[in-house]
Amino acid sequence: KTVLDSTYTALLKKYKVVGLSLAIVDSGQIVYSMGYGFSDREQKIQANDKTIYRIGSCSKSFTSLSILQLQEKNKLNIEHSVKRYLPELKIKSRFNDSNQVFIRDMMCHVSGLPCDVTNGFFCDAPPDMNWLITELNKQTTISPRRYKHAYSNSAYGLLGEVIARLGNSSYSNYVKQNIF
Repeated sequence: KTVLDSTYTALLKKYKVVGLSLAIVDSGQIVYSMGYGFSDREQKIQANDKTIYRIGSCSKSFTSLSILQLQEKNKLNIEHSVKRYLPELKIKSRFNDSNQVFIRDMMCHVSGLPCDVTNGFFCDAPPDMNWLITELNKQTTISPRRYKHAYSNSAYGLLGEVIARLGNSSYSNYVKQNIF
């Protein structure tokens, strides 16, 4: 306990992390759990072992796994353009390329799609995917495909929509049913 507490306290300070919670599980049983730092720095609320955090980019792993499951079921092919599954996506390319946005490239953050469409998207009640597609259609790709790595929340939002459509469910229900 002393080693864990001192280690995580030092790591929070070194990397300027606001807070974290951890649990150590052995044979299906929690043997140690603790919170470090704050769950809300402004309100001075300490993190504890029951603190709930936003899932953030952890959902990208579930998205990729879901896409691969759909490929195994022959519902999609990651070598195809996402436009095959989202025909209303008409983002233009500034580059002399075929203007395809391949699913594999989206999963690897090399599709050329913009990183984010931030206007109104990072909030408690973000707009729906139709809004995202409409906004992307007003933009152009930021690079040719596979030219450079550009972390893209937009790409993963679109992949979530593909999952919902091909899985005949909402994204969250698909993940609950097929992963959890």
